[in-house]
Amino acid sequence: MWSKALSVLAIAAGVTAIPVDDHPAGKRRLLFTRGVDYCAQAYNASLATNTGYFPTSLALKCLQSLPYDQSVAESIVDSFIKMFAFYSAESYVEKSPNPMVQLNVDIPGTLNTIQSGIQSQKYSFFEYQYALDTLVSSLNDGTL
Repeated sequence: MWSKALSVLAIAAGVTAIPVDDHPAGKRRLLFTRGVDYCAQAYNASLATNTGYFPTSLALKCLQSLPYDQSVAESIVDSFIKMFAFYSAESYVEKSPNPMVQLNVDIPGTLNTIQSGIQSQKYSFFEYQYALDTLVSSLNDGTL
């Protein structure tokens, strides 16, 4: 069965074919697209089982293969830099006064690393989004 997660992956990858259970040939169609398309491979692998599950390695490769606009990514990181300039708890997360809470998060340094990774094309779309998510999650702050 076509899952919601796979639908999102397919839309993000530009896949337009949708499986049809009552295909005239009596089988579900396999999706084959240009070159090595990990999203298509994940889709095809999901059809090979009754459950629709497929290996997580294919899902990760699909997410890592999605294209993105570098200038948009840079502007997003610039927005994060501007936003965190007003983050009142920055000194707390950098060096917590409470010895029981060890955050030690260098927000400007991490954002600069992410920004340079985008500029040097080190990151895929998934990887730069994951880096931003990891930064925000590491702050352990329910308001962000």
